[in-house]
Amino acid sequence: MGLTIVLYLAFNIFYSAVITEPHQQDIAKGFGAIPIQILLIVIAAPVTEEICFRGMLFGGLREKLPRIVAALICGLIFGALHAITGITAVPPLIVFGFLLALLYERTGSIVPGMLLHILNNIVALASQ
Repeated sequence: MGLTIVLYLAFNIFYSAVITEPHQQDIAKGFGAIPIQILLIVIAAPVTEEICFRGMLFGGLREKLPRIVAALICGLIFGALHAITGITAVPPLIVFGFLLALLYERTGSIVPGMLLHILNNIVALASQ
């Protein structure tokens, strides 16, 4: 988990310095009160996204494809589906999805990825 965080942060620092700072639309306010925002953004989204993207998509792709290819496809789809909230945030989210898939492969569990995804969304929500 630690290596995943370091790699993700390193990519974000590089991306922000060399390409552009990633921006996402603030969708939290549309969910209503802060407790609802926390429930949906910090809990529900990471849990369901990890089940769908890493557990089902990556898990299915991994049966037919090499680890790196399956993780890259999973990351690309994960990032692309977040494009509606801000195109500049897509490359870091592709990397995040890719790294979470590799974390799942390494640990055999989606729980570490869920925890990191929850942490990421806490930071994102708090910065809005």
